[in-house]
Amino acid sequence: MSHWIDCPYLYDTATGELLFHAGQLWDTKKVDWAENGGILNLELSHYPGAGNEIRVKLDLINGKAEIRSYNNDYLSGGNFSTVCNELSNTTEFRTLFY
Repeated sequence: MSHWIDCPYLYDTATGELLFHAGQLWDTKKVDWAENGGILNLELSHYPGAGNEIRVKLDLINGKAEIRSYNNDYLSGGNFSTVCNELSNTTEFRTLFY
């Protein structure tokens, strides 16, 4: 059996720098750019499991990210690197948020 997982990557196209990568176990469900282009909102789900959805807000102007529950409760935040490491090192959804 196989599964498709669309792992989120965000690159600076001018420099080729990788700005954000949540890790191999996060599947991208929705991507939404703010009108001004400075905010990127992602809806992600952790594999495996159901009901493991989070929202990640990337503030591209200030280099900050925050993680919120699907119900919009604040869970974590920091610079891109900190949030990427936190998400990448999550092997089980409960270890990150509970």
